[in-house]
Amino acid sequence: MNDQRNDWHALSDRIAEKIQEYINETDSWEIEPFLWVDGNNSEVNLGFDDDGYSGEKTPVSFFLIEDQDGTLSPDYDKIDDYSSGWFDLRQG
Repeated sequence: MNDQRNDWHALSDRIAEKIQEYINETDSWEIEPFLWVDGNNSEVNLGFDDDGYSGEKTPVSFFLIEDQDGTLSPDYDKIDDYSSGWFDLRQG
């Protein structure tokens, strides 16, 4: 179970890194990309349908929080909830 918990946190970290990458490069995207997550292979990518990524696709905006001043930041609660779905964390 500890291995799954560690893998879950590692996947959450990868997702958060990609969301932060998107935030840092928001102006370079003409349209909103998808976050492609393949938790079985621990792969996380930003891209579109024709980029050939595998896994589940979710709009990047699903994982974003916008502050009152318009600042974007990763929604760590949603990221953790989403990434936990790739693992069976039940205890026994």
